[in-house]
Amino acid sequence: EARKGGEFKSIYEFFERIPANQMNKRVAESLVYAGAFDEIEEYNRAQYFENDLSGRNTLEKLMKYGQSFQESKNHLENSLFADFAEELQIKTPEIPDGPEWQNMHKLNKEREVIGFYLSAHPLDEYKYQYQFIQGSFSKNEILKSKTEREIEFKEIIKVEDVDNDSIDIEIEEDLIDVPTDDEEEMVEQELKNVEPRGQFSYLQLDELDAYRDAIYNPEQLKLFEEKDYKAKRAHNDGSKEYMVAGLITEFTVRDGNNSGEKVAFMTLEDYSGSYSFRLGDRDYMKLKDHLDLQRFVILKVKYTISKDQRIYLNVVDVIELKEALERFAKSLSVVLDVEHFAKKDLDFFKTNLLGRSGERKLEFLLRNRQDENFLEVEAMQSSIDIDQDLIENLNSTDNFTFYLN
Repeated sequence: EARKGGEFKSIYEFFERIPANQMNKRVAESLVYAGAFDEIEEYNRAQYFENDLSGRNTLEKLMKYGQSFQESKNHLENSLFADFAEELQIKTPEIPDGPEWQNMHKLNKEREVIGFYLSAHPLDEYKYQYQFIQGSFSKNEILKSKTEREIEFKEIIKVEDVDNDSIDIEIEEDLIDVPTDDEEEMVEQELKNVEPRGQFSYLQLDELDAYRDAIYNPEQLKLFEEKDYKAKRAHNDGSKEYMVAGLITEFTVRDGNNSGEKVAFMTLEDYSGSYSFRLGDRDYMKLKDHLDLQRFVILKVKYTISKDQRIYLNVVDVIELKEALERFAKSLSVVLDVEHFAKKDLDFFKTNLLGRSGERKLEFLLRNRQDENFLEVEAMQSSIDIDQDLIENLNSTDNFTFYLN
């Protein structure tokens, strides 16, 4: 009924129009946590929980205001003199200034209420480090030509298969295209075709099980049945390492089976989903200083085979995600289009690159887009620091691209 009046123009109008008997403190708090009021007011979410001298917070005062407004309005409408009454005037409560919550607190409250992150993702705080580990700043990815991108796109949607005459046809919303068994099998097969990305052999969390099944299929596991303990141990010790990254959203430590032993259980979350890890006593004791709730981490992991042929995913090292650029980025190469290079680009480099002396190599790659030829040029200032601020500055312009090694 309240929606019939159109969009809410202010937080006061919201509480004026929503029936007081349908609004309680818990509902109002959940709306704030979910960001429901972010678009109708400039107030931050923390301001609704600022207390006055009497101990009442802003949200409680707004609810009281809405109740008083509706009671007065109903009384006025039922009055014999309603036609002669002036417009209802009730003083609106003042919303005090206050600092915004820390981003993680805000996002955790948001997820607690609606079940997922809506306004942002915690990993956005270290998005450049995450993209670097993921391989998004690799040379192959950045220098991929327009032709290659078009081919990839056409493999997904074949342009020649689109019927232009069908564009104007109205599609019925209740018509569902149910895939056949063969199509479902093809989709399932495509999903299982997972390959590690970039120089760090990065895998998303939702790819870990699929990749395990791909590299340790039943035929391959049979080969290990006849191997002795030493052979299996040698295989596990030499097993390839992969990287995953994310936020630790759950972390508990329990007593192990043997006296004095500890076992840790951890849930990591990235943009694709979450994954649970178990660390035995030896691994936990080695890595415990780097593990805790709400920490952004990179995990080095590897698959191992147990005596009974089961596959485990072991955590072999933990690295702070915020340290990814400083620790792993060895060089920065700026890609310049020779036909579009201008003085403003030179000024940009002077401002953002000169003076950032460090230990990382700086290079320029001159590109001629007409024939896709490249010329690598080493900078006179051959070493710089590579950190989040630099990547953010370089990412702020569309005039050139860059890649990291």
